[in-house]
Amino acid sequence: MNSDKPIPKIGDVSKAAPKQRKRHYVNNPDFYAALVVYKAKCKVVEDEWKILYAKEIEIHKQNGLTPKQILASLPKIEYPRIPEYIGYCIYMIANKLSNSPNFCNYTYKDEMIADGIEDCILRIRSFDPEKSTNPFAYFTQTCYFASVRRIKKEKKQKQVKAEIVKNSGILSEMGPEHMDGDDGNYENSYLSFLLETVDHSHEAKDRDESTRKSLKKTTKAHQAKVKEQKELELLEKEREQFDILESEIEPIDPLQDYDSPLTQYYTEE
Repeated sequence: MNSDKPIPKIGDVSKAAPKQRKRHYVNNPDFYAALVVYKAKCKVVEDEWKILYAKEIEIHKQNGLTPKQILASLPKIEYPRIPEYIGYCIYMIANKLSNSPNFCNYTYKDEMIADGIEDCILRIRSFDPEKSTNPFAYFTQTCYFASVRRIKKEKKQKQVKAEIVKNSGILSEMGPEHMDGDDGNYENSYLSFLLETVDHSHEAKDRDESTRKSLKKTTKAHQAKVKEQKELELLEKEREQFDILESEIEPIDPLQDYDSPLTQYYTEE
């Protein structure tokens, strides 16, 4: 099949097709602009609320109440509804983060996504546009820590379930089944599942404990404390070795090498 278009030669960069820029699932500048507008609306609502309850706030301050107690005693501030675009960005961040290698293999991934969205909505007014122009990183970090907290909760619940099964006595009551006239044992799938779950939970608990102990802190005070502890342990080991060597050495009698009494070396006057 003939074509009118000339075939580009190897190394001819000018005739090659231009590369398309990879599109991100969240446009960070637009996301930041939407948050700036929403924060401005929230600021207007807060100012109107303060003007409306200025007298009551001043009375509460004179009575010695803290700002938290004043907010609890007065009607709540009705903030404006979160825009749909901001909600879409938060939803995409939580979903994309759940597909990362750190979280994609957990069976409770939907709960992790829901926790991330909830935390982002609760902390949306904590984002300060004057201090940061990167809301994508702020809300990604929020979703990340929400997912980590969900993993810890699920692991704790799994350990609790394993302890309940272990202490209930069901493992001792359920044994290999026999049939009349047959000497063979038949596998109990439910018992195998319980044993596997209990053992796995304890292994995970021990592994997490060893990982937690192996983590090194970077503070200078902690490093000095660790160094001092190591020196004390080394000194204690040296003392133990010295005590062992001292106990193994037999006492030397200065007279054991002489066949005759020592008086023969003295002359009587």
